[in-house]
Amino acid sequence: MGEFVLTEENYHSVESNKVFCSKSQFNDFYGFDGCESRAMAKINGIFEEPKSDALTIGSYVDCLLTEPNKIDEFLADHPEIISSRGATKGLLKVEYQRADKMVERVKQDKTLMKYLSGEHQKIMTGTIFGLAFKIKMDSYLEH
Repeated sequence: MGEFVLTEENYHSVESNKVFCSKSQFNDFYGFDGCESRAMAKINGIFEEPKSDALTIGSYVDCLLTEPNKIDEFLADHPEIISSRGATKGLLKVEYQRADKMVERVKQDKTLMKYLSGEHQKIMTGTIFGLAFKIKMDSYLEH
C-alpha cells in the first residue's frame, strides 16, 4: 500500500488497480468468468468492461437512497435513462420507473434505512494474506 493515497477521484484508476486488489478484480481472476488475460488487461487499463443497464440502474438506486440531493446531477450524467421519443418522451424509461418503486419500498423499511444512514461510499484499505485490498462501502456505520 505504501505511499499511494486512495481517494474518491482515483479509486477506479489504473494506478489504484495496480496497487490494490478489489472484489471485482478477485472475481475477474477467480469468479464465474475467471479469465486471467482479461483481468490483467483491465488492471493495466487496456480493456474496460462495457457499461451495463444493471450497473446504471444500481447506481440510480444508490443515488436515490444515499444522496437524493444529487439526483439532478445523476440524471444530467445519464441522459440515456430518459425516454427520447414517443408518448413517454422526457420520462424515465420503464426500468428506472421500476427502480423508483423499489426505492419507495426500501424507504418504508426502518431497519434497512438505518443501515443505509451511515457514511456513504466510505473507502477503506487493508491487507488479506499480505495482499493490499480496497473497498468502497455503500454505507458505513461505526459502532
